[in-house]
Amino acid sequence: SLVRRASQVGPRMSFAHRDFENPEAETCWLSCLFQSLWHSVIFHTAFEEQLTSSKFAACSEERILQALQQTWEEYKVQGDEVGLSMTQKAELPEGHERLVSSDELVEAFGEGYGDMSEALAMMVEEFSQSENHCAQLVAEQIVLVPLTMIDDVFPTPDHAWKLVEEWGAGKTPLLAVDLSLPRPSKEGSKCLAELWVPRCDLAALDAWESTLRAPSDMGPDHRLVSLVCFMHGTQHYVAFCRRQSDPAKCVFFNDLPSLTSGAEKVLKWTEVPEMCGRFNLTPRLALYETASGTAAAAREPGSDDPLS
Repeated sequence: SLVRRASQVGPRMSFAHRDFENPEAETCWLSCLFQSLWHSVIFHTAFEEQLTSSKFAACSEERILQALQQTWEEYKVQGDEVGLSMTQKAELPEGHERLVSSDELVEAFGEGYGDMSEALAMMVEEFSQSENHCAQLVAEQIVLVPLTMIDDVFPTPDHAWKLVEEWGAGKTPLLAVDLSLPRPSKEGSKCLAELWVPRCDLAALDAWESTLRAPSDMGPDHRLVSLVCFMHGTQHYVAFCRRQSDPAKCVFFNDLPSLTSGAEKVLKWTEVPEMCGRFNLTPRLALYETASGTAAAAREPGSDDPLS
């Protein structure tokens, strides 16, 4: 299974971070989708082992898989070229790092502005029709969970989990919660983010250090991989992705950085709500993966290069 593969990759999974170009200001939905998938230990492991272009030749009808393969290679190669820690990268002059192209993703998903949740559904549908068993398995083990306002109250991870349990999908490795909500105020965005960011209880994190059992953020065994937010005023997506080597922190991805001038690149999850309020970043999609499938890959004692 995907969970078993992820737990066998080693004591720590660490991912390099790249930023995407967005010259026409209309591909943020695709870059946020890719960042979310890349930073999932379960998806990343399955893709690396079975679905890269060197492992599987996608047919001409599998345009999304082909685009993911090509973008995956470019993202990974640039990561190998840079090979720096987040601290070292922060010391580089602005514009030093080459940006990853989104051209292949645009060709596969379509030109113009789109919805990230719909893009994820498109990927799942194509994977389900693939001749590759691993692609089919990935499709089977991703569930999209739609949520909206509940009696004029913001939905919470508990609401999502209740729906997951009703569907009998509690053991699904990857859960994508689609938050379809009215446009909130800045204070509303902050309050909503407070409901969806990991609580990062220090005692739970200390326990994880000693047992390699990651604390859950939804239900008994799912933890947040990424929180994708939407800027209604500019119709723009940004993403916060969990650092595997420091789960109390996340990396902020925005392919139009001028829209969030002064925002930190790496920050604590507890600092995310304030940032969401400052820039009116409304949580739009939360991607979770099972902690049991990633715990063994979460940490390697003695490593001091926090790429993720």
